[in-house]
Amino acid sequence: MRKRLFFTSVLCLVSQVSHAAFTKAQVGVSSSSAHCTFGSAIGTGHLVVLGVEFYDATSNCPTITSIIDNSSNTYLVSANSPSSVNASGAGCGFLIYSANTIATVTRPTITLSFSKVASVADVFCDDFAVTGGQVYVDDDRTGSGNSGTTINTPTVVVSGPGELLYALGLPGVGNITSAGAPWTINEGGVKDGNVTEWILSISSNTALSFADASGPVWNSNGISFRTSSVINKSNKLRRIME
Repeated sequence: MRKRLFFTSVLCLVSQVSHAAFTKAQVGVSSSSAHCTFGSAIGTGHLVVLGVEFYDATSNCPTITSIIDNSSNTYLVSANSPSSVNASGAGCGFLIYSANTIATVTRPTITLSFSKVASVADVFCDDFAVTGGQVYVDDDRTGSGNSGTTINTPTVVVSGPGELLYALGLPGVGNITSAGAPWTINEGGVKDGNVTEWILSISSNTALSFADASGPVWNSNGISFRTSSVINKSNKLRRIME
C-alpha cells in the first residue's frame, strides 16, 4: 500500500510540470555608446537579454562595472562572458540578462559602464514575455573563428523542450548579413557589423548561424534559458506516508 501511495505522489508531481512559453515583447533601439532604449515599459516577470560588443583594438577585455535601468532591475553578466579570443580584431562579446523583471513605469534605457574606455560599445536589447514559471539560465558558451564566412559556434545546449536561445555575433571584418534558420535576426538591424539572433522555442542543441560576407575573424556568444514550474509536494507527501 505504501508503494502504491508513493507511486501516485510521483505522478501528481510530474503532472504539475509545465514548460515555458516565450514570446517576443519588443526590441530595443541599439546604440554604439553603451546604452539601449525600449519603446515601451517592460512587464512583470519578463526576460530582458542584452548582447554587447566592447571594442578598443586591444586584446584585453574590460569588466562591466554597472548596468542600470529606471526600475532597479538586476542585470547579470553571463558566467562565460566575454568572448575574447579575437578581441583585438572582433571585440569582446558579452551576454547580459535580467530574469523575472520588475515592471518599469516608463520605457527604460539600459546603460552600461566599463572598467576602461571603449572606441565602440554596441548594445542590443530584447524583451521577452514569459509564461510557465520563473526563468533560469540553462547553458552559456562562447565561440571564435579565424576562417570562413559563417559564424557557427558555439553550439548552445538545452536540457528540455521550449527553451529560448539568444546569441551575439561579432565579425572582425565586414557585416553580418543574415541569420540562418531556425534563428531570427534582431529586428533592429546590424550595427557596426554586429547583431544578435534568437529562437523562441527549441528542444535540441543548436549551433549559432550568422552569415558574414567578409569573414574570417570573429567572436560569438550563445545562451539558453528555461523555466521551472514544478510544484514540489514530494517531501510533504513522503512525510505523510511515513
